[in-house]
Amino acid sequence: MRSVLMIRVPAVSKPGLVSDALVETLDLYPTLIDVCNPRFQQTHLPLDGKSLASVISGQTDAVRDASLSYWKNAVSVRTLEHRLIAKHAGGKYQSIELYPANSEVLAANLADDQPGKVNEMLGMFELRSTKP
Repeated sequence: MRSVLMIRVPAVSKPGLVSDALVETLDLYPTLIDVCNPRFQQTHLPLDGKSLASVISGQTDAVRDASLSYWKNAVSVRTLEHRLIAKHAGGKYQSIELYPANSEVLAANLADDQPGKVNEMLGMFELRSTKP
């Protein structure tokens, strides 16, 4: 979504550290568990998110290869190189759009020209949605 996420953790985060790491909102809870170290460590169900503690401390640059976002009947899959937007209706993906992720200008839809990339990115969503 290209939204800014700012996190400051005293004695953990490095002042001025900037990261282009792909994150999702569901990463916030596992991150809080890691950096706050509450008395409980177990949750009733496994968490889908990933802790961002290693990114916050500057130990790693990334925790995931792609991030997902949803809006109404559409899903967006974002990697460092591309963003795929697909509407879901009638059990199928429709209106598939593929754009360069870091384009500063309005880019043309690349979906028809790069069907392999479209299938690869749709596969990222499918893997996530069928995860046990």
